[in-house]
Amino acid sequence: MTFVDITFASLGAIAVLPPNYGGGAITGGVPRPGELASPWREEVEAFRRTATGRYILRLYDEERRAMDRLRKWGHSRRGICPLSVYCGKDTNGWLSLT
Repeated sequence: MTFVDITFASLGAIAVLPPNYGGGAITGGVPRPGELASPWREEVEAFRRTATGRYILRLYDEERRAMDRLRKWGHSRRGICPLSVYCGKDTNGWLSLT
């Protein structure tokens, strides 16, 4: 996973509306495809079926869950690793790749 994958998924998420899009930070939550007006819902559902849409959904599912696990371990106090790989803390308390 690279920053390109993260950027791609971030920019493409609006087209597939992953269930955990926004990480819970959006007031009122993100609408689910079934809550959308017909034309937009059809576009979202169609894009979710493409290889690109499935890739974005997979990244949000797998990688977001990995980042949530890191936060539970207390890694969000000083920063978060920009790549969703296994992270550890260095002596300064900042995240570092291991």
